[in-house]
Amino acid sequence: MTAAVSCKDTEEADLIVTTGVTLSAAEVSIFPGEQVELKATLTPDNCTSTYKTWASSDAKVATVDVWGRVVGLTPGKTTITVTTASGKCTANCNVTVKEIPATGVSLNHTTASVYIGENVELTATITPDNASDKTITWTSSNTEIATVGEDGKVTGVELGKATITATTKNGVSASCEVTVNVRTPTEPETVELWKGDNAGYRGLFGADADNGKTAGIGGWLSYKDGVAYWTENTTGAARKATLELSTGS
Repeated sequence: MTAAVSCKDTEEADLIVTTGVTLSAAEVSIFPGEQVELKATLTPDNCTSTYKTWASSDAKVATVDVWGRVVGLTPGKTTITVTTASGKCTANCNVTVKEIPATGVSLNHTTASVYIGENVELTATITPDNASDKTITWTSSNTEIATVGEDGKVTGVELGKATITATTKNGVSASCEVTVNVRTPTEPETVELWKGDNAGYRGLFGADADNGKTAGIGGWLSYKDGVAYWTENTTGAARKATLELSTGS
């Protein structure tokens, strides 16, 4: 007798099952916007089904399409996985999307002048435009002369010069030399000081002398040992200026 074989049995007998899959690379590195194509090889090479699926463990870092093309999006790491039709065979590729480094930085001023107590704004421009990290750190070579904030705003503190430097995260820098000046009144002002006990005071803008008890609108004028001093009322910083002075008896 001859054994009968069904069509289903014949089809199953003809199937060549996929036993493995490998990728053309185990690790790759790309920049945001770049792409790389991964090739999957099935074993045996004459397996019946060549269908496979692709997936990225972090699609925010890099994506992969049905042809194995990987596109970098943001700096970070992700794993690209290819899986055979049966789901029993997989292969992985570790993908690193690198940061685009800053290659240059420039300031809107290379030299600047500012008066004591006043400000000048510095802005930094990083190249290339698509640098991954545009963080800037601002520093002053002498904070007793001029200070600088996180936003690049420079404040004059005392007469002199200081170098303000903007530095990128990867160490690229640019500098501006800042000269701090004293604002000189456009016209000399005549103010009477009381000698009294050799330490008289008077407000700068018309306040009555009161032996050191009355603060003027703009600041204090004081007289001691034949020398007149002007101190700003708001900051307490000594301010040097040329004034016409007369002393009361």
